[in-house]
Amino acid sequence: MTTWSLRRRPGRTLGLLLLVVLGFLVLRRLDWSTLVPLWLRHRQLGLQAKGWNFMLEDSTFWIFGGSIHYFRVPREYWRDRLLKMKACGLNTLTTYVPWNLHEPERGKFDFSGNLDLEAFVLMAAEIGLWVILRPGPYICSELDLGGLPRKSSTQRGLLSVMLQ
Repeated sequence: MTTWSLRRRPGRTLGLLLLVVLGFLVLRRLDWSTLVPLWLRHRQLGLQAKGWNFMLEDSTFWIFGGSIHYFRVPREYWRDRLLKMKACGLNTLTTYVPWNLHEPERGKFDFSGNLDLEAFVLMAAEIGLWVILRPGPYICSELDLGGLPRKSSTQRGLLSVMLQ
């Protein structure tokens, strides 16, 4: 097996060095503090698309986002994880809402503990993160029935449509 060495490949060394310098210059030119201007907290218009850009009020808005699934992270760690997102330069949080966890039995809803969606979204806003909330009913294939509650009328309706 051949080992890779910078001394044996001067072209790669120069390329790597140029890539690092270019990355530093690009990141340095971005004014990270203006990604979410203070005046946007009192906005009157929501997020809009204008051409190839997102606009928030009359300002171009870049979405630098990441996902945290609040129902998979213990509530005691929410603030820590959100602060780490902010420290990484992200300005937007995305999360989806698992219907099957919030309605474990038909007509009985649970928004307590790790499932306190309102507290999670308010904490993200307090930290300065925008939130893209992705409600179901179907959220992903990694959860049983994609996040749909068991034995719900919606599930029976979907199954009957699929079987026809």
